[in-house]
Amino acid sequence: MSSVMMGVELKFAMQYETEACCDETWVEVSLDGGVTWNKVTANGSEQNWYNDTSNDWWDGASTGWQMRSILISSVAGQSAVQFRFAFSSDGSVIREGVAIDNFEINELLCSYPVSLAISNIGKNSADISWTSSSSNPSIVEWGETGFVQGTGSFAHNT
Repeated sequence: MSSVMMGVELKFAMQYETEACCDETWVEVSLDGGVTWNKVTANGSEQNWYNDTSNDWWDGASTGWQMRSILISSVAGQSAVQFRFAFSSDGSVIREGVAIDNFEINELLCSYPVSLAISNIGKNSADISWTSSSSNPSIVEWGETGFVQGTGSFAHNT
């Protein structure tokens, strides 16, 4: 990923049925070819990320397949990036476990916004402000609930 300039979007479908108290799964990233690993924690860009936010993991049962995603900037310029799913269980109660499908790593083509703030929300307008995650510009897209990406309105931060 040394050619990745802005970072990546990690995206996958997941469903799980585990013991709520004692079985959990999470995502980890390594920037050194698997020598050390760090948990991928929420950073404000995630969708359907960990349901147990105090421990940063999924446990219990999901409501079927759900797409999950997060933007990760720490991989930009790194040459030995690896991702893995970790699972821990006490083994006392046996459930179906965890299923992962449609795993994608998509390069970010622009920096993503941080410190996103929306104010003065009206019927036809809102004020949006943010800071770009790099010196390159960010683009924010928005639309009606359920809009298809690429069909919304855009705001550019330069």
